[in-house]
Amino acid sequence: MKKTLKGNRLKMQTQMTTRIMRQNNMRKLLTTTVMMCLVVLAYGQKYKVESVKMYYVGGDAATQTLEQKQASIADNLSLIKEAEKHPKTANDPKMWYYRGIVYLSLNNEGSDEQKAANPDALNTATQSFYNCMEADVKNRHTKDAKLQLVNCAIGHYNVAVSSFNAKDYAKALAAYQQVSKIFPYDEEEFLTKQAQIDPATIKLYSAYSAIGAGDVTMAKKYLQELIDEAYGDPRIYGDMADILLTEKDTTGALDILAQGREMYERDANLMRTELDIMMKLGRSEELTEKLDKAVEAEPNSAVLHFARAINYYNLDN
Repeated sequence: MKKTLKGNRLKMQTQMTTRIMRQNNMRKLLTTTVMMCLVVLAYGQKYKVESVKMYYVGGDAATQTLEQKQASIADNLSLIKEAEKHPKTANDPKMWYYRGIVYLSLNNEGSDEQKAANPDALNTATQSFYNCMEADVKNRHTKDAKLQLVNCAIGHYNVAVSSFNAKDYAKALAAYQQVSKIFPYDEEEFLTKQAQIDPATIKLYSAYSAIGAGDVTMAKKYLQELIDEAYGDPRIYGDMADILLTEKDTTGALDILAQGREMYERDANLMRTELDIMMKLGRSEELTEKLDKAVEAEPNSAVLHFARAINYYNLDN
């Protein structure tokens, strides 16, 4: 009887041990399967980025017709959108780089339908290259990203010019600002030396765009930067004075005009603006000397002779 009980106990322990081992094996198998699935998924996302890369690096993009390119853009856009959503490739510098390439291609060569569906493609491309450089701790794609940013800058410049001419000043300002932001990354100075896009001129038209858009804060910012840099255009002093006068800062306007007159003593527009303010303020004594110099500079100006006559009249002379 004792032997039977002992045997039964041993048999039960063996069965329990076997069951536990089976459960452990199942857990290991399940864990391994899950890990394999994750590896396959991650590899799949990287393969999608690699497929986009091979299209642009492998030569297909250079040999296709425009219609074929637009079909490839659609395929590559679909692949890169999937890759950017997956956690394994969401912040991969290679993904960001080729995301920028796809959207830049779409902006440059996409069909009207593709561009309509992605109206912000150029800004998306630009931001992708910035994200690439930020994520590129091993510095594998940064140099190429900088070169592509230069291509983006040319696109933004074209948008800025066309928008300014169309009097869409807010859009022009945003595009000019994008160009300004890219200048520091143009290590080969392609924009200034080859494309003839001057940083100071971009600031000037940023100021004009801001004025047109009614953005007084940005207009003053860019005009002041140009004044500090002694930019060679007397209009910036008059434009700044006009803004200050609208803000009822007459003293500030006169100070700016005085700075301009020091550099451009014979500029008629600055001279007239300064004289007009002084006449409105009734500063006749100070005005006399300035009017005398103004008439000396422009002896055939009826306006200045008339202004001087009015001023002497106000002085009872």
